[in-house]
Amino acid sequence: MSETQGFLRNVRVPALRAPAALPATIRVDDPSPVLAAHYAAIATTRMAGLPFLNPALEVEVAQCRRLAGDWLAVVITPWSILLTLVFGGGALWRDAGQGERVRCELPVGEMAFIADVGENGLGPFLYCPLIAPAQGIESQACARAIAAEAIDACLQAAPVLMPQADRSDSEPQGLTRRTFLLGRRV
Repeated sequence: MSETQGFLRNVRVPALRAPAALPATIRVDDPSPVLAAHYAAIATTRMAGLPFLNPALEVEVAQCRRLAGDWLAVVITPWSILLTLVFGGGALWRDAGQGERVRCELPVGEMAFIADVGENGLGPFLYCPLIAPAQGIESQACARAIAAEAIDACLQAAPVLMPQADRSDSEPQGLTRRTFLLGRRV
């Protein structure tokens, strides 16, 4: 056996490789109907009967707005409330393989999304779970209110944080996921 063959046998190969990125096609029209169809199909198949589902909630695209040419939406499901990004030809979108994490710069700051490929004609999209599981949400109306506040918060510029002399080192600095979801300003 040659020295090169021995070296190649010792090279580690990852057991799981991220799938290749699927290029998204531009969505000119509001993607709400295809987002809703995608999640409704999941609700009736893969998620049907699971114990952590909230029976007070149903699949709904509660908010969908254009941002920097792309589509930012909040989707309510019986298992979570998700922020989703669909390619509209804008500056936020990044092609990525299914399951890859993608960082997007929203007005509120950088947020991490997960790449996925939707059914029912949706194609590639990105999502960020805001609340999962959704068991503590009392009603669809309450979930809609959360969705409205979440998208409004995402579209507002993050506050400029100035260091304070009396702040202890044990206090968290900046905008955390918890403060974002609870609507607290630091």
